[in-house]
Amino acid sequence: MTILLVLLGAVLIQYLAGVYYKKNWDRQLRMTLHFEETAVTEGEEGTLTEIIENRKWLFLPMLQAGFMVNRNLSFSEEENASVSDNTYKRDIFSVMSWQRIIRQVSFSALKRGYYEITQTELFTKGPLMSGELYSTCPVSTYLYVYPKKESGQNFAELFQKLSGVLEERKRLLEDPFTFRGIREYAPGDPMNRINWKASARTGTYMVNMQDSTTAGKVWLLLDVEDETIWKYEELHETGIRIAAALAEEFLGRGIETGVISNGRDCVSGEEICVPARAGKGQSTRILQSLSRMV
Repeated sequence: MTILLVLLGAVLIQYLAGVYYKKNWDRQLRMTLHFEETAVTEGEEGTLTEIIENRKWLFLPMLQAGFMVNRNLSFSEEENASVSDNTYKRDIFSVMSWQRIIRQVSFSALKRGYYEITQTELFTKGPLMSGELYSTCPVSTYLYVYPKKESGQNFAELFQKLSGVLEERKRLLEDPFTFRGIREYAPGDPMNRINWKASARTGTYMVNMQDSTTAGKVWLLLDVEDETIWKYEELHETGIRIAAALAEEFLGRGIETGVISNGRDCVSGEEICVPARAGKGQSTRILQSLSRMV
């Protein structure tokens, strides 16, 4: 009789423990993810940080944490990942009471794009490794993979042809409102160019030199539409890389640059149109738009 009562007590305790565990295992349990970088370039490596927090007394002997991301982000630990159209990355932890686990995973960006992770999945088993328990945690993190810029002799020749007079340093017309320096007077120089203060200091006539300025805008027109059933993905990717490199070159020379394309933004669904502007912020706007182009 005593043995029977002990067995019944053990079964009851196991049942109550299972009920309590099932009800409370994911309470105050959180998993968050974030990319350490907001943007990388094709071929570069990045880092994804996983954070698991268990803010309660109940510990979890086995917790499997997983998330899904585009397969164009290749993780170094492929043994913990299933790759199909997407990569499902999973890791197993033993989480103690009131513990915070931080883990960083490196990956390679294989292709330009805009990649988001919106959800993580948590999985565990009961106290005696029986039964399966699931939970999900919403997250919000994203990564831009910028197109790799074309370079080399062929690109330099292409840029020189496209830029035309923008590469020419000598101008036929000078801007009277710009100042480039001072030189000695030469026959034919107009009197209004003489710098009298400099002439008094040097004892000889000195004249002001004016620089030349040009103003203009460059629009990069990018066609990525396939008119037939054949897909020319690699050709389109090359065009996007050339556009990124040209934009960087023109913006580096202070020229207002914009992009128009029949490719669509994967977030808004609208056709790509970046108004022509100058400055460092414009380079980021163009690269982000090219990354999100589909």
